[in-house]
Amino acid sequence: MSISVKKATIEVKDPVYFSGKEMNKRVSSGRYLHNYALTYSILNASGNFSKLTEYTKKWEKPSGEGPKYKEDLRRLNFYVFPAKPVDINFSTEIVNTTSEEYHEEVTARRGKRFFTSHKLQRIDIGSKFETFILSREEFDFPSRTRLGKFMSKVRLKTVDRDFERENTNTEKKLTSVLNAFDLSEEFEQNTKKIKIKRMRPTPLITSAVFNGDMIVTEEGGVLPLNVGYLKKKKD
Repeated sequence: MSISVKKATIEVKDPVYFSGKEMNKRVSSGRYLHNYALTYSILNASGNFSKLTEYTKKWEKPSGEGPKYKEDLRRLNFYVFPAKPVDINFSTEIVNTTSEEYHEEVTARRGKRFFTSHKLQRIDIGSKFETFILSREEFDFPSRTRLGKFMSKVRLKTVDRDFERENTNTEKKLTSVLNAFDLSEEFEQNTKKIKIKRMRPTPLITSAVFNGDMIVTEEGGVLPLNVGYLKKKKD
């Protein structure tokens, strides 16, 4: 099946917050954008959110049930890699010093777990990330979408890239960030010098040397070819 490769640039237009690390009353966003969050964001902004499971579309989830990543994402005909920072800055917000209107919205719907004086470290306006998208059919990727706990605005720019498929014994350092749960058994057998970053809901691989089936873009980007949402997770 033929595929296309797109390079995606993400620019933060509102401060983006998600819970990456928690320590006392300080909650910090991470330096990487998880590909599951990016994928849901794209589906929402492109008008495809209605195609997800009824469970996912509910604001209030039944207790004891987890996210339906497998049901939502495995059937998609595109795959988004996690995004790495190109230019990143952070800002800090103390929850109880926000405007009254904003505070009510956060405590009522989005930030129930945060109490007075909690500090949120957010990815600041102007920060930029980049990633790649593999697509098996035409898809109208949005130019703007929302991301994070507070549905912050981000700009998404996608550009098609020429590429070659390679399958040699030559080792190459991958340039993309990877989701450890989205990789095949082949990847583990043909990879070394792996660096892992703990992140919710799955760990990310931020660096690795690989010698299996890969994609090499015109500008030197190196991606594993055999990837897919929850490819590693057993049914």
